[in-house]
Amino acid sequence: MRTLTGYSSLTGIRARRPRASVDSCGCAMGARFLAAGLIASSLWYAWRWHLSLLSLRAAILCILVWSVVASCAGKLIGILLFRQRSHRIKTTS
Repeated sequence: MRTLTGYSSLTGIRARRPRASVDSCGCAMGARFLAAGLIASSLWYAWRWHLSLLSLRAAILCILVWSVVASCAGKLIGILLFRQRSHRIKTTS
């Protein structure tokens, strides 16, 4: 079993893979961007509710669209950061 520190709780031996390579698909960064996009767009549409002519259904749809866009952007950034880190590790070793 791996814990957050990268140590096995059963044997106390350090895991072989470095911690930076755990998120190679960008899922963690995508989840962070999804949460940020959901919060930011919800706050934006709640704050601007009285000025817009959007119905509740249209506002919810806009919030969902912006959240998906933010999630995709986070996934791409996570993948690019992983490639940059792995390329830097290969060139330094």
